[in-house]
Amino acid sequence: MDNQGSPQMELFSQSGKYNGSRPPAGNSFFRRIRVYEKAILISIGLIIAAVVAFSLGVEKGKRLSQSQALRLTQPKAVAVGKEPSAANKPQASVPMPKPDITASQKSAAGAQNYTIQLASYTNGAYAQKEADALKKKGMEPLILSKGRYTILCVGRFADKDSARALLPDLQKKYQGCFIRRI
Repeated sequence: MDNQGSPQMELFSQSGKYNGSRPPAGNSFFRRIRVYEKAILISIGLIIAAVVAFSLGVEKGKRLSQSQALRLTQPKAVAVGKEPSAANKPQASVPMPKPDITASQKSAAGAQNYTIQLASYTNGAYAQKEADALKKKGMEPLILSKGRYTILCVGRFADKDSARALLPDLQKKYQGCFIRRI
């Protein structure tokens, strides 16, 4: 083994220094990544920009939906496109009271600007069927068309106070009914 001139010893350096023919094992991964450093940084930047843009869009959507919710001040009617269920129908033997008309209301008979909206339907036949049932009970139904909806209302009132007298009785059957302008 003292023979240093043997061909087997050519593989090892006697000085113990690195001769540059092979990179050190610890830095090989980082040297390979250094070639793609710019591409990796650009990718990370694009991902961060996408996350920020998405977050800003979500916040803008929340503000937009809150502002639209504030604009909708009228409550919605109970039945949209459906016939009122049998559980919500009143008994035939219970008459609905008519509102009392005062002298001031009689003088302003031409200015009856308020009604009570009971429900809105997508099918006008359901609205007409319910209006006929209200007529049989002595009520004064009113059917309005608004776009693709048919709106069922009851009564004509000069002011909101006169309509409020009938509202509690109607709310027993038509939950969500409300006073509206004609």
